[in-house]
Amino acid sequence: MEKENFRDLLHAASEELTIPIQLVEKDYYISSILRALSESSYTEQIVFKGGTSLSKAYQLINRFSEDVDFAVISEHMSGNQVKMLLSHLMKEVTANLKGDLGFSDISKGSKYRKQAFLYDTQVGLDELSNPVPARIIVEISAFANPFPHEIRIIEPFVTTFLRKKGMSSFIEQYNLTPFELNVLSLRQTLCEKVVSLIRFSMSDTPLASLTSKVRHFYDLDALLSIEQLQNYISSDAFVSDLITLIKHDQQAFDEPRGWKLLDNLNQSPLIKDFENIWSSLTPKYIENLSKIAYRKIPSPDNIKSSFTKILHSIENIDLGRQEN
Repeated sequence: MEKENFRDLLHAASEELTIPIQLVEKDYYISSILRALSESSYTEQIVFKGGTSLSKAYQLINRFSEDVDFAVISEHMSGNQVKMLLSHLMKEVTANLKGDLGFSDISKGSKYRKQAFLYDTQVGLDELSNPVPARIIVEISAFANPFPHEIRIIEPFVTTFLRKKGMSSFIEQYNLTPFELNVLSLRQTLCEKVVSLIRFSMSDTPLASLTSKVRHFYDLDALLSIEQLQNYISSDAFVSDLITLIKHDQQAFDEPRGWKLLDNLNQSPLIKDFENIWSSLTPKYIENLSKIAYRKIPSPDNIKSSFTKILHSIENIDLGRQEN
């Protein structure tokens, strides 16, 4: 598509969908990465996960992230096969982007890869009016548990716009059709976000670490808007799933330093002092989420109420007494 036509499409979609144009543009490039995965020979071995999956696959949240997270179904694969898959897949899905040489948090391990890529923004906004960088971070992990997952349909915002306008020929002409991917289930995503917050709270600087993950609180609030998930967090299954994931992640991650030593969830500052922790995080929640959300964000009190429901189910979990 010619640049001028692309800009016109972004502007029209932004206006129709009432989503800031820089986010429509970022969505286009995120969706391009996801489409490349759907067309890859590796697609059956990869599960799309994380906050971006809640937006793109479930239409559950109204925010963007820089990250695109993939988990590898690595059963029956040797270590060398996993390493090769990570390397080849990263190249395949980012073939039309350029590496961000200024990105320092890069990883090219045998079970985990993390790289940043840049796209040529066409929206013509300066940094003050566009706080969203023209960058996408891709993470591929063989550490994560990719089960359970399900097949979901993905489509870019520009496709949503064109479909509403009845422009199916344009969708076909420019390869903007919806596509399918394996996507992590909502229950597992909920567990992963809870465990991530607990893990980061075990750092030497819990407030700073939790600030970097404050979007998880927003995502958890959205997840609990679903009645089945409200029932789930009150069930024994949730406690069991959470314990399983914590023990998995204690094996997989060495940091932060106190993480592997955690044997009772009340040792986590997030669990034992949530009231004060959330009070300190509230300004960062408002600041950070306002930059990446394209609809009004829930109030801090709503977020607090949602996480408190989760706390009631998990605050007394004693990992040391659980069977391995």
